[in-house]
Amino acid sequence: MAASSRAQVLDLYRAMLRESKHFSAYNYRSTLANCIRLTSS
Repeated sequence: MAASSRAQVLDLYRAMLRESKHFSAYNYRSTLANCIRLTSS
C-alpha cells in the first residue's frame, strides 16, 4: 500500500471511530465502534 493511501485509510479509520463516539445511544455507539474495529483487522 502506498504511503499516501495508507495515511488516508488511517485518517478515515480515526474519523469513523471519532464520529462513532457522538451517538447518544450507548448501544449504537458501542456496536458501531466494535464494527469499525473488527472491519479494519
